[in-house]
Amino acid sequence: MYDYIIVGAGSAGCVLAARLSADSGVSVLLLEAGLADDADEIRAPAAVNRLFQTAYDWNYLTVPQHRAGGRTVYWPRGKVLGGSSSINAMIYIRGNRHDFQTWRDEHGCAGWGYEDLMPYFRRAEDNSRGVSPYHGTGGPLSVTDPRYKSRACEAFIAAAQEQGAKANDDFNGPRQDGVGWYQLTHRNGQRCSAATAYLHPAMSRPNLTVHTDALVTKVIIEGGHAIGVNYLHHGEPQTARANAEVILSGGAVNSPQLLMLSGVGPAEHLIEMGIDVHTDLRGVGGNLSDHPVLPVIWSTPKIRGLWEKASHTSLVRWQLTHRGPLTSNVAESGGFAHSEPGLPAPDLQLHVLPAPYQNQGLADPARRGAGPRRARPLRRRAPGLRPQQRGDPVPPGRHLHDGRRVPLEQRGRPRAEGPRRDRAAGGRRVGDAGRAAREHQRAHDRDRRAGRRPHRRPGPAGRHGPRRPGRRHGDRRQLSQQPATGADRASSRQPAEPAASSRQRLRRRRRSPPCR
Repeated sequence: MYDYIIVGAGSAGCVLAARLSADSGVSVLLLEAGLADDADEIRAPAAVNRLFQTAYDWNYLTVPQHRAGGRTVYWPRGKVLGGSSSINAMIYIRGNRHDFQTWRDEHGCAGWGYEDLMPYFRRAEDNSRGVSPYHGTGGPLSVTDPRYKSRACEAFIAAAQEQGAKANDDFNGPRQDGVGWYQLTHRNGQRCSAATAYLHPAMSRPNLTVHTDALVTKVIIEGGHAIGVNYLHHGEPQTARANAEVILSGGAVNSPQLLMLSGVGPAEHLIEMGIDVHTDLRGVGGNLSDHPVLPVIWSTPKIRGLWEKASHTSLVRWQLTHRGPLTSNVAESGGFAHSEPGLPAPDLQLHVLPAPYQNQGLADPARRGAGPRRARPLRRRAPGLRPQQRGDPVPPGRHLHDGRRVPLEQRGRPRAEGPRRDRAAGGRRVGDAGRAAREHQRAHDRDRRAGRRPHRRPGPAGRHGPRRPGRRHGDRRQLSQQPATGADRASSRQPAEPAASSRQRLRRRRRSPPCR
């Protein structure tokens, strides 16, 4: 028997467990369906995508979305101590002032205005910038500026300001719109999740019991009151009773699902699913509001992506000093903007990543990219558990170099844009280089099937001039089939120069004069 039973050890559950158990006179049971948060991938900020579709993720998929071409959309949710704060990108962002004021002034939520909540925001923080009217120190949640800043994210901030965007060094300060670097929930170069900030310091309390791998299957309701829960602990059925309260903190998906499994929700739907109706409450499981993400990817061949810097050396550096590329939260910079003039608050949020964001973040990057810039409508409402996106979204992003719009989806290899050329491709466009290679291969295969001499691909006219015959094995075979001229026969009688060893080549380089 416990006084309080908390279902779900996510962001809210960890805070509740720490605050309630601070009273030594009450007993608290915290039930988490997932695992402990002791994996290195959770602590290393840049390993965020390594947590997707793992044992630490509920790995939800939406139903097919009409406005997304009938596709299902991957929906990550943390299944671990700390919940989604243990698998997210660690950006510290509060709600907009206008939202809180609307709750208080238009919906009658007394005490929920922005000024009403500011003391609690400051109390929760341990901000590396120190005390200010908008920030506090000494709180459980560590908030810091990024230790690592990628060149691509820095370039976005500069380019956005050149196009008229305002610089903003604090999105949680006097105003939210503008571009800049995000502050992060990091502590000493590591993720500071809700479990790290609130739960772990309280784990040693004798009045707090925490069970992982404990999936709650039903809330026990008697006489109109929740008195306990049924759950599976390591697969074994268990029952726990509460003297005071049963608190559901499973998030926007799991809490209403558990209510419906317990007989609280729309009666028609519960009967359809074979669940006994305890309370016909039509709002349960409805009125879901979420925001779509629109990826836009720019090619940055001259800037190394974050994934290219995730080497063994970077790993050792992070393990020893908690610095370097692995301290990046990936979504390092961004901003807030208005989709149209006259809005009382920004309705678009931008995230900039120093790596391509492909296949909803599930694919490992295969090329260098400064992206995506992810535009998120913040207040687009979609009722029901099957949200329908309203309108046809158009990506607000543009190429930085030529002003042409980026398509929503790009299939296959990226097509080169603008006048950029590549020396290795013989002065041709980058896109044409790959096309020429494929055409050469097809011609080569046709010649072999027809018994003709294989088609030789012409060499590039780069700084070393056109390719000479005999550099490739195929070219040497062709030369052996041709009659030799007098000059060829004379040269063939000369003894072949032995190949230089690596030591000899190194000596030649040392003797060569330095470039000036």
